[in-house]
Amino acid sequence: MHSSSFPDSPRKERSELLTPANFGFPDSVVVRLRTWLDAWTANFADAPSDDQHTWRRGFDVAGWLHEGDTLADLIAESLPDYTVERQYRTYAANAVRRDADHPG
Repeated sequence: MHSSSFPDSPRKERSELLTPANFGFPDSVVVRLRTWLDAWTANFADAPSDDQHTWRRGFDVAGWLHEGDTLADLIAESLPDYTVERQYRTYAANAVRRDADHPG
């Protein structure tokens, strides 16, 4: 997400990492966002090296995308001066892991 007008944004410097705390989201949104990101980590980002850029077999990618869209909508409603980029949707095209026995 980025601000259309950086001088008025909560970011002090362009290089500062923004977190939900910078925006004052309700705890319920922060918990949902953390759960959603943890699901991505456990089912995609932490893939074994021989299966990088793949989803864990059996993971509900469509459900993950739907939750991402819901969260993006909530964030966009809370921060009308920001544009919410839905780049997470590009992960939908990635393959499922070949071997169901791989951990993850």
